[in-house]
Amino acid sequence: MSDFIQIHMLTSHPASLLNRGEDGLAKTMPFGGETRTRISSQCLKYTWRQDDRMQSIDETEMAVRSRQTFYHEVAKPLIEEGYDPKLVYPAVCNLRDVITDANTTPSIKESVKAAEEEDTEHLHTGAESDNGADSGGQVVVFGPPELEFMREAIREDLESIDKDPEDLEKDDLTDYTTGEISESADAVAPAGVDAAMFGRMTTDESDAGQIEASVHVKHALTVHPHQRESDYFIAADDFQDSGGGHLNAKDLTSGLYYTNVVVDYDGLTHNLSGREDIASELIGRLIGVMSTVTPGAKKSSTAPYSHAELLVVERGEKQPRTLANAFRGALPASATVEDAQAELEGYLSGMDSMYGKPEDRWVCGTQLPDETGALGDRTTLSQIQEQV
Repeated sequence: MSDFIQIHMLTSHPASLLNRGEDGLAKTMPFGGETRTRISSQCLKYTWRQDDRMQSIDETEMAVRSRQTFYHEVAKPLIEEGYDPKLVYPAVCNLRDVITDANTTPSIKESVKAAEEEDTEHLHTGAESDNGADSGGQVVVFGPPELEFMREAIREDLESIDKDPEDLEKDDLTDYTTGEISESADAVAPAGVDAAMFGRMTTDESDAGQIEASVHVKHALTVHPHQRESDYFIAADDFQDSGGGHLNAKDLTSGLYYTNVVVDYDGLTHNLSGREDIASELIGRLIGVMSTVTPGAKKSSTAPYSHAELLVVERGEKQPRTLANAFRGALPASATVEDAQAELEGYLSGMDSMYGKPEDRWVCGTQLPDETGALGDRTTLSQIQEQV
């Protein structure tokens, strides 16, 4: 049985636009017969991994994720080292096509011709062109150790090639699957610390490069119905006597959000090459970032910075379960944090009586009652970060 860490938060965000859809409006989700304001899990994960505290821990670093990784992180550095672009370009594209399970590389001769005709500083990287070492429109995720392994593998190829570029054959060039690259990179988190947390999907024929997500993030929902207001605004024009130089309107919302994250501790440790010390440090930092870092659009006009007002953290081997169902019956829009805490405590008490409690449960908050009851053992954020 795995060891699970379950994190539950209540955070109030007034007058903000935290996460919008393609229509420019705040994202929503129906739940319990009411439309709720939503912050997508993708938005939350992106925001958390951008924080400085998550960028590197001991021997780990964040991954590079882009459609242009093969150009910017493999081909361009090799060209800048002085290697002939007429050799670099075919080698990188050949490796890319094996990794992405694509069939977009021009022939060797076409590749050499493209390198001859284009300045190396402008070697095309856009997905609209197949003359560059992009990833064929596919975002790929690689950690710094894997990228260095790729560069070194191609360096060895280039050093051993003693023929004219136009005489190159595919057999002269290195190809590796993602799994082979990851295994050969010999690092704590070859694919990057964020891939160790949130997983990596690959499209090559080998599934050895796949990384199972160890941190599972639920979309955050308000505990009450969606509250929105259209914010009409103008941009002043210094040379205009009245009115504005620009008129527009944007949706703003206010809400008390429930956020839920589950960490598979054993899975995270596995993704970190068995390093429990790094896994524990990473979880502590993640809890701190979740509690204090806010996603948000329109930051200059809404300053959407809020800290969590309630944090419940559980640890044990029992199957994880969300506490969002405490709010299936939507609270009134006027509900306070204390009201939501009371709903959580009642729901937890019922779950505990039916299924039993996890081995450990801690709670900290800004407005906790004297008796925290089923919410857990009262403590502080820093102590929770140390205990997990």
